[in-house]
Amino acid sequence: MNKTGIITLAAGCAAVALVAVACQDSARTPTSLTRPNFSDVPCGGSNPCPPPSGRITGGGRIDDNNGTMKNNFFEPGICAGKSWATFGFNARPGKGEIQWVDHCRGERIHGYTVDFFDSYPDPGNPNPNHPGEKGTCFQWSGKAKVNGVDGFTYYTIACDRGEPGVSHDQIAMSLTDGTYGRFGVLTGGNIQVHPTH
Repeated sequence: MNKTGIITLAAGCAAVALVAVACQDSARTPTSLTRPNFSDVPCGGSNPCPPPSGRITGGGRIDDNNGTMKNNFFEPGICAGKSWATFGFNARPGKGEIQWVDHCRGERIHGYTVDFFDSYPDPGNPNPNHPGEKGTCFQWSGKAKVNGVDGFTYYTIACDRGEPGVSHDQIAMSLTDGTYGRFGVLTGGNIQVHPTH
């Protein structure tokens, strides 16, 4: 079952809406993007986003969107074997990077700048064992290389929902040209928000 979702990227008074298709089943076309539906918790305008503070770091893996199918998630027609992505990042206003490897699709994304960084309202955990659980989320974007080729822009949202990260924390990665998008609750690793000192 497909659902259309909208991610709103609020940068000051300007906002860019990215339309995504979130699939509820495991069969997706290579052009389908799966991202969290954050349209229920937008900020900006009369609902200002809280100012960014601190930094966020993380590393781990995602399999399915809900974080319930570690080592057992398949995407027929997209890759022959199991589908998962691994990542590592550190981000704060104006500084950071992210490494992302989608082992199913063969995408290697290296985001090497942080040109936009802001807090993001947590939409709630989609994991059926922790429904609606909330924490602290940040969104950021910058320049990226994809499989060694420069000239791309990435956009990431990451949520820290406490310890442990598995089955709680969540991350989304997309390229702003619409060629790639994936999200999931962690099946390995941790995401951690750090206060500024």
